[in-house]
Amino acid sequence: MISDQEDDESYVSSTSTHTSFFSVDSHGDEMFGYFDGSNDSLIMRIENNDFRLTQLSVYNSGKDWARLGRAVGQNYQIEVFRVFAGDDGEGIVRSTEVVDAFCAGLAQNRSITVFHSEGLEFTSGQIQIMRPFFSQNARLTEIKLKCSELECGDIRFLTEAIKERGKHAMTIRSFSYSDVASPSHISAILDLAKACTHLKSLRLSCLRSSSDISSCEAVASFLASKKCTIRKLNLIGNTINDAGCRIIAESLRNNSRLRQLCIDESWLIENHKITGQGFASFIPVVCDTSSIESTLISNHTLVYVNTIRIS
Repeated sequence: MISDQEDDESYVSSTSTHTSFFSVDSHGDEMFGYFDGSNDSLIMRIENNDFRLTQLSVYNSGKDWARLGRAVGQNYQIEVFRVFAGDDGEGIVRSTEVVDAFCAGLAQNRSITVFHSEGLEFTSGQIQIMRPFFSQNARLTEIKLKCSELECGDIRFLTEAIKERGKHAMTIRSFSYSDVASPSHISAILDLAKACTHLKSLRLSCLRSSSDISSCEAVASFLASKKCTIRKLNLIGNTINDAGCRIIAESLRNNSRLRQLCIDESWLIENHKITGQGFASFIPVVCDTSSIESTLISNHTLVYVNTIRIS
């Protein structure tokens, strides 16, 4: 069992992306694969379970998506899997049938610990197809979804899949979601975070609506709840202003776990600015010097607050 006392950075992979088809690390016993659909020898290594191939990054693999999914699904060596998908010019990547086949293959994998997906716009059906990957892969520790355009219902499907993990829900230590979202999306994502009973790192870069305050209130409620286990919260790239800062800051008076908070304004909306007043909201929470008693009961767990603000 992983101890709650361990440093939260140990739960998050820090591997890098490589620009060659193969790159052997300095120890000579681990291989990083870069796949763009044009190298048949790499996908054969995946199919043959090359024990050195433990990290795989995929870029617009075109017509080989279905084969790639089957290969990864049957592989038991790959631990870190990153998918960077976009339109390859022929529309193949966006084909629902091809992505369905990819998801069906991936659903069989039980070795991946870190799963990153960027640019794959999953349908509700595809999330359901992948459900066994999220519910039955006991080794999964980190999930990162960017530009996936999930509906609220899709996020709830993910939450149910995580709940189906039972005691293995505790293995998921990091969750990141970056996409355009509504307050209802935020609520659904926070429910997912609660389902990850030992979650240590949460990133939400999706508070894009004009009713930003309600989203900040939802985040604050989560931070103040007993089910909140996270030690690092990243809210960079959101529509948060001074009022939002105050709401989030107040919730930290009742939080004894969070150690790092990153928060900033959005450049998308003119009136969403964090000024010195917004930043100052966190000062009395961390160290209230109004009295000796207030100083003693201040939040002494939070050690890092980073805000990007205007002067």
